[in-house]
Amino acid sequence: MNSYNQTFSYLVDRDCLIVSVDSNFKTFALENEAPELAQHSLIGKSLFAFLCDSNTEELYRQLIERVRSEGRPVKVPFRCDSPTERRYMELRISPGENGLLQFCSSMKRIEPRESVALLEPDSPRSDEVLLQCSWCKKVDVGGDWLEVEAAVNRLELFNRSLLPELSHGICASCKSRVMADLDD
Repeated sequence: MNSYNQTFSYLVDRDCLIVSVDSNFKTFALENEAPELAQHSLIGKSLFAFLCDSNTEELYRQLIERVRSEGRPVKVPFRCDSPTERRYMELRISPGENGLLQFCSSMKRIEPRESVALLEPDSPRSDEVLLQCSWCKKVDVGGDWLEVEAAVNRLELFNRSLLPELSHGICASCKSRVMADLDD
């Protein structure tokens, strides 16, 4: 399935528990080697169980509060890269019936790139952890947020037999941009 121009959505209830996931979401998860996200076991889990850090969680809480209090959708750009593609997407959080919220991600454009082993889910990993922004996919290298290819070069990861683990957070630039969008 070509994911370009596809939408992927799920619903959460008033307590931010996932109540449904559409078939496109499940297909996208399987295509991207994340079968744990394509299972019925997502139902009943907290949306926040899938966020890695308190800054990202707080930002999601603010987005959700905005949608609930104003009764209108919010849109936020983000990336969902694969080892061979930069995928530019948009998240739209919309109010629904009975306090439900719909989270709908849509693919805006895809840019191919040389495969990046750091993004391969099956690459052997060390105990070292690198922080990657959940929104723009840049990697924190000593306080500089760099595209993954630049981070690999600066850290000389191509010379290592074990690659660092990736954890997710949010860079200051993306946090500021999303907060500014909320203020508008």
